[in-house]
Amino acid sequence: MFRFLQLMCENGNNQMKEFLLVQTNTNGDRKTNAVNFIETTSFLLRKLFKVMNVKLVGIPATLLDFISEITQLPCINNQIAFMKSTFFEDLSYLADYFVSEDNLKQRKFAVVP
Repeated sequence: MFRFLQLMCENGNNQMKEFLLVQTNTNGDRKTNAVNFIETTSFLLRKLFKVMNVKLVGIPATLLDFISEITQLPCINNQIAFMKSTFFEDLSYLADYFVSEDNLKQRKFAVVP
């Protein structure tokens, strides 16, 4: 799903990028069931970073590609929303994964020579 949303934002599609941040009615009011996809993606990354293991390593790449696309210029509001998220704090969980002794042992066995 995130790959599809990323493709919808490609080529500077600012309307789609803004739509993924805030969905509004035709009168300009925010929809009651609106989804902030930047917050949602950051939340999913947080959960993945906390349980990171060899089997999950490929999943965050898709989410990070989506975040990269949706926050590219000139969508300043998306960049502000991303900076207000807890992404950089959550990234520290990923750093913990790489220094964990258990994960170091798993990665040695997972690497194919």
